[in-house]
Amino acid sequence: MKFTSYDTIEEMFESLKKAMDAADKRVKPWQEKMTTPGTYFYQEYEEFIIWGEILNIEEFLSPDEAEWEKQERENSALKNYRFCRCFSPLCPEGELGDVHVSEMSGLITKKAFEKARKNNWFLTLIFE
Repeated sequence: MKFTSYDTIEEMFESLKKAMDAADKRVKPWQEKMTTPGTYFYQEYEEFIIWGEILNIEEFLSPDEAEWEKQERENSALKNYRFCRCFSPLCPEGELGDVHVSEMSGLITKKAFEKARKNNWFLTLIFE
């Protein structure tokens, strides 16, 4: 894991913007289309795989929060982020959060996702 320190908050935000711009430039056409809740994906990460499901964020928020979140996600800087629950051998109970689509390595079926769950996420990629 890499940590970076900054002398100013402005320097930190500039670095964040550069990283987000670089991630946006890596987006492939199939990744950009990953918008539907209930879509499953995998992410290759170091020595293991992260398994994820795109969720409907509105199911997790109050109506006011959902409206605010909808407006935030219309911001072009956030267009390639998806609200997901992701699982791995290090986090078998799952974790909610945003995933940038450029980090999604591939689309998988629900069947493959459930097979990974049954194996406690300790798998190499499952192909049907």
